[in-house]
Amino acid sequence: MKIPADALQLINKKKLQSAKIYDGKREDIDFKLKEMCGWDFTSLDLSEIFFYNCIIDGSIFRKANLRDCKFIQCTIENCNFSRAELAGAEFIQCRLENNDFRNTNGEIKSTMSYCSNNVGY
Repeated sequence: MKIPADALQLINKKKLQSAKIYDGKREDIDFKLKEMCGWDFTSLDLSEIFFYNCIIDGSIFRKANLRDCKFIQCTIENCNFSRAELAGAEFIQCRLENNDFRNTNGEIKSTMSYCSNNVGY
């Protein structure tokens, strides 16, 4: 599925929509309470993007640059992260199920997340 124009514009410009206090400090949030089902992020530069309370199902992050991304309280299911750059990426209090993390680059950090049936994780 094609990424909606407003979301793609946000990714390209790294324009921030809102902010949230997390662990005692302000963190800028790029996507908040957004459903991203079936979106194709293949080979996009998503570095340093923050995802907060998102539902991400069946999306493709293959070969995407996810360096230093934060996924906070997200539900991430049935996604393809194969060959993605994940150095510094964090999954904080997320639900991760049935995702493909094979051949990724970088260490995945996960804090208090529920993980089930992920490949290569």
